[in-house]
Amino acid sequence: MTRIFVQTRRDAHLSSITVGGKLEDVAGICKERNYSKVAVVSSANTRGFAGRILSALASKGVPAVPITIEDGEKNKTVANAVSLLAKLHGAGLDRHSAVVAVGGGVLGDVSGFAASTYLRGISVVQVPTTLMAMVDSSVGGKTGVNLDAKNVVGTFHSPDAVMIDFSVLSTLPDDEFRQGLAEIAKAGCIADPALFSMLEKERERMLARDEDALSRAVEAALKVKAAIVEKDPTESHSHEGEVTRMALNLGHTFAHGIEHASGYSLRHGDAVSLGIVAACSVSEKELGLDPGESARIARLLSSFGLPIRAGGIGAQKVLEKMRQDKKNRAGEINLVLLESIGKTKVVRAVSERVLLDALRKVAQ
Repeated sequence: MTRIFVQTRRDAHLSSITVGGKLEDVAGICKERNYSKVAVVSSANTRGFAGRILSALASKGVPAVPITIEDGEKNKTVANAVSLLAKLHGAGLDRHSAVVAVGGGVLGDVSGFAASTYLRGISVVQVPTTLMAMVDSSVGGKTGVNLDAKNVVGTFHSPDAVMIDFSVLSTLPDDEFRQGLAEIAKAGCIADPALFSMLEKERERMLARDEDALSRAVEAALKVKAAIVEKDPTESHSHEGEVTRMALNLGHTFAHGIEHASGYSLRHGDAVSLGIVAACSVSEKELGLDPGESARIARLLSSFGLPIRAGGIGAQKVLEKMRQDKKNRAGEINLVLLESIGKTKVVRAVSERVLLDALRKVAQ
């Protein structure tokens, strides 16, 4: 078991991430932090995991209440968040209470957003139950719900703790498991060439869900994210040549456009894979990325069963959705690109011609 701590330059709040813990360990965290009451939020799919946490809380004498909400991208909405807020209020939570979010990325985002706004902000503990949530949405403090475009409404609200228990992955379908591999590969691309090489060498062990290989990969990916978030917790820095939180968005501007244009029929990790391939294409033109490295990245993604091309979406349609991205400024599309594996650069006002050329290669 490994513990990673995240503390930003701007905030005294300290988040702890436990890699390789157990669901029941959440009760000890809640007891130690002396929460007045805990709302354990889960979906129909994660109710069993929530039950283990509720039993452990009861054994520790921590007052707790179960709450169930709708999950899935179609329920990543303001309405779902408001419904949860009403349930928190009905359960009698006060300023010293906490939300324990047990589920994937959507449930974690909706729960985190509700916690950040309830009584102007109460504590949240994230218990991710998908590989994607373990390495991405549960860490870093971003919360959000969709409003026409992805994550238009949201806050920055760091969790008190994140508990990663790999045993929950045993029931995760293969197509859901691979979504998280896209985010781990992204971490290697942007800041850790050694992680990228490890993924290439241990592909079979990763796909077999070997806990040792998974633990090392997840820990490395989380360290990449933690180091970046500590420097730029709210994605506010944009100085030339400085590594900022925007680096975590490699491929994501493309991915969000692809997800939206597909009517969210594509999962997030699959869209991120397509987005990374598109970003590599633009990187070759804008930054001189070695085509051999682009091919290496595409090979790794494909070896994990992730798509590197998806027909029938339409390049122009995706571009229209990309124009709604939060990271744009004055109508210009700004992208995180690669100079090489492990080195990123933000490029501003990428031309429509270059964007469409990249999109035609992955989503026409």
